[in-house]
Amino acid sequence: MRKLLPERWSDPAAYGAGWSERNERLLALAEGALPEPAGLDFSEYGCGPHAPFAAAVARVDESAGRRPRKVHRFDRKRWDEGCGLIDFNEGRLDEAVPSAVGVFSGVLEYLDDADAALAFAARHHRWLLASYAPVTTPPHRLKPYAAEIDRRAFHHGWRNHLSADAFVALISRHGFIIRTGLWKEQMLVLAQLAAR
Repeated sequence: MRKLLPERWSDPAAYGAGWSERNERLLALAEGALPEPAGLDFSEYGCGPHAPFAAAVARVDESAGRRPRKVHRFDRKRWDEGCGLIDFNEGRLDEAVPSAVGVFSGVLEYLDDADAALAFAARHHRWLLASYAPVTTPPHRLKPYAAEIDRRAFHHGWRNHLSADAFVALISRHGFIIRTGLWKEQMLVLAQLAAR
């Protein structure tokens, strides 16, 4: 039951060490497809205490011998002075900073309204990097489908349950997908956003 409570995210132990690889793969999508990636700045939403996307950007910049790119970090808790407060579920969005790329790595599943979060992103960013773990059981197989939703909700604390095609449709409402990738059972996307 603890995973359903928002307070879970105040504990640094709630953040997985393996999430670094997911963020490296997301960054690689941008590095391989966007024009002038060395000049991009980012906004990492749900950064947690370890800010794995910011760490991936720092590693890439250091290994390339280039000037460090800016990564604005946001979470529902201010982990340090460089972390802004944004909580999509509570509607706390006033510390937003426009940047080239908005990053939702391991975040969308936990949002009450992922569509509203992506509309927000389209107003503040030109590009989107996102991951999502889609529901894999078809709904016509009711018993295993219900079991998968139960596992997602109770064991992970996920608040929405999109299939892969529903996730693509969600992203497509706010722009268009340029590149995709996979990490474990998650879809990774790079999209160009279109503010409405």
